[in-house]
Amino acid sequence: MKERERLTDIIFSGAVFKVLYITLGFLSFNGYTYYQPWMRYITWGVVIYGTLICAYRLIYYKKYLKTPHLILGIMFIASGFFTLLVNYKYGLIESVQGLVWLTLQMLVLYAVDTQKSREKTLAELRYIGTFFVLLTSLSSLTSLLMFAKRFGKLVVLSKNEVVMRGFILGRLWGVFTDPNYASVTVIISGLFSLYFIKKANSILIKILNVVALLASFLYLVFSDSRTGYVTMFAAVAVFFFFSLSQKKAKKKEMKNLIVLHIVPSLLALSLAVSSLAFTVATKKAYNYAVTTHSSTGGTSSGKPGPNFEIKRESEEESTDISNRRLSIWNSGKEIFLKAPVFGVGFRNIVAAAKDKAPETYIINNDFTDFNAFHNMWIDILVSQGLVGLLTFLLFALACAHSLFKTYKRLLKKELEGIGEFALLSSIATACLVSSLFLSDTVFVNTQNSVIFWTALGFLMNMSLHKDTPVTDSFE
Repeated sequence: MKERERLTDIIFSGAVFKVLYITLGFLSFNGYTYYQPWMRYITWGVVIYGTLICAYRLIYYKKYLKTPHLILGIMFIASGFFTLLVNYKYGLIESVQGLVWLTLQMLVLYAVDTQKSREKTLAELRYIGTFFVLLTSLSSLTSLLMFAKRFGKLVVLSKNEVVMRGFILGRLWGVFTDPNYASVTVIISGLFSLYFIKKANSILIKILNVVALLASFLYLVFSDSRTGYVTMFAAVAVFFFFSLSQKKAKKKEMKNLIVLHIVPSLLALSLAVSSLAFTVATKKAYNYAVTTHSSTGGTSSGKPGPNFEIKRESEEESTDISNRRLSIWNSGKEIFLKAPVFGVGFRNIVAAAKDKAPETYIINNDFTDFNAFHNMWIDILVSQGLVGLLTFLLFALACAHSLFKTYKRLLKKELEGIGEFALLSSIATACLVSSLFLSDTVFVNTQNSVIFWTALGFLMNMSLHKDTPVTDSFE
């Protein structure tokens, strides 16, 4: 009987599903796999598995209904359903697909088993984090190897779709389909590595995570992602603020406002600035070395070699520092005004734009039809209207309030838990900051969206456990 219960727990707890979902995310954003025909079977497998978990949780709803603010999340899903009904003419199947991913994010990733012990929850976090670091490291190291081999290739899949591989257009794409999304992935992986370096007892684990951290850092440098730089600054600041607050709080003679908050804030800010400066300095040092080498004849034949300087090819002639984002966001405003209440649906943006705003930028430009707005909040506003945006805002504010209360409690009573709080908060920060420039958090099946909703669920779980402190380290 116990074995059956254990097997049921493994299948329906969500941990295995999260690993499979992360795998799907990496495959979907890999330049060698995402367009392969067999990907549809993996996608369907993840969807069916997630649906079974949802059905299980409906049966045993009492274990999950106490997840903080889950009702608000379900209301957000409901607003998406109304949007689907109102805008079915723009693509019913596409709308259902977006709603499916949103439902899985909220009911499987975010919702937590409130009866599970904190130790089991933390074991799941470390299991998922290890897997994420492993996949990111393999992808980053492969990408860096492509760079070392001076490999760069543009592959035309169709009339409107191309794939970048390796180092091309002055940036490292590697095996990823987009260096901006990839930069957020390596930052999240780096946060996990920092946590493992700090917490693990094993020297081998520490060394392996140092290597993983270095690979993530180098990919970030060579990706030349401004979104990645901003995201790293914010995430590092949050991570070290909470970590330093823990250290100060342990000194009983220093429990005052200045030491607990102002001093850690200044130190965390200094570390964030230093990390950003070091990243930019590494890029500039590399560019200086490669341009100097090239100008003096960098090949065995004495002829100048190809230019592998980290610099976007269009950077000099472009006058749009936003990289088209301001024009895209303005399109979002135009489409929103045509359907302000329930929106047009995330997967229907192009079809709705052609019908409601045929002159708007996202479908009238010299590049391509944009099917997202590179900003999570505009995505929600246009996709689900004011109803959806206000519901999501209520959900976000409620979560922020719970996190504030959890932090205050951890400082006073459960110091050992701040390490996990620092990790999860910095991951959530990384995803939220990047969501100001990318469509990578809701409605989509990416590795970053999986980690965001998982981290948020774990944070909400921490707000429920008020009993015993957790172990400060692990094997």
